[in-house]
Amino acid sequence: MRASPWDVRLAGRTAALSLVAAVVVFLVEAITDERGVAAAGTGGRSIGVLPLMPVACAAAVLLSLAPLASSGELRAMAALGCSPWRARAPSIAVAVVLTVIAAVGLTRRPSDVSALFPPPVPAGDVRVEEHPTDGVVFVSARRKIRVRPTNEGELLERTGPPPIPDEGAMPDRKQVLGASLAIALAGVALSLWAAAPWRRGVIRTLLTLTAWGVSEVLAFQAAGARTVPAWTTALPSCALLIVVLVQDRMARRLRSDEAWI
Repeated sequence: MRASPWDVRLAGRTAALSLVAAVVVFLVEAITDERGVAAAGTGGRSIGVLPLMPVACAAAVLLSLAPLASSGELRAMAALGCSPWRARAPSIAVAVVLTVIAAVGLTRRPSDVSALFPPPVPAGDVRVEEHPTDGVVFVSARRKIRVRPTNEGELLERTGPPPIPDEGAMPDRKQVLGASLAIALAGVALSLWAAAPWRRGVIRTLLTLTAWGVSEVLAFQAAGARTVPAWTTALPSCALLIVVLVQDRMARRLRSDEAWI
């Protein structure tokens, strides 16, 4: 199918807004010195604020379509026989392609995704012991330290060599693939939600996006604790896709019923 001037103009507008969002992402990475910096204890590159790309591209879709909706251009396209999703397709396609590129970028080289999958905090192993000469002392077997009282105060002593972090550890491949899948599906779901032709109330929008965001955070937390597989981080975006499809079907049925009235 040949691209029309409408497609080129809308795609160019969305690409420009997405480029602005990408520049903001790059500047944040540069200011925080995240680009190319490997996290301590890992062998991968930091992903910086790359997970925000789906949200940035969805915002670009929303901003590119809002002027067209307010000016009546989208209604004019519908009057000419163009379906609502077809009129918005160039904007959606650009946003989805950019987020997929960002997601694939995680798998091209080892990336440190530990910030997305926080491990559970280990339980404290400090115990209190009664020493015949030192009195009450605090001992940590994991940290190899002992705290005992002295005349000048408390003294911290080593009970053995300190634990050596595994500096050569590579990022978990399953977590990298899970984060990549979650970013790609989030880009698709958020772009479709932002471009949806049916009306969305403010309260419904806030509730839906809040539920999606909280679900994503909980999914990454659970995957970081190893209670669920890493690929489950994509389930909230799949649920958002289902919501979009169901609401679009309901909107089409409503328009069909109105046509019979």
